[in-house]
Amino acid sequence: MTQKKILVIDDEKNICLTMSIALQKNGYSADTAANGMEAFKLIEKNDYNLVITDLKMPGMDGIEILN
Repeated sequence: MTQKKILVIDDEKNICLTMSIALQKNGYSADTAANGMEAFKLIEKNDYNLVITDLKMPGMDGIEILN
């Protein structure tokens, strides 16, 4: 079984870190991005099974990222 890859997007560093650690402890591969632009760069390079994003962030909000 291949490891599922998850992208966590949040402008609060501690939330990204906590989510990433929890996901990795449960057998997932997790990348993090601090904003929409970082997220787009990662999405261009990787295929993710799931994206978890904060909805309210400066610049580009979570809804814009998912569209």
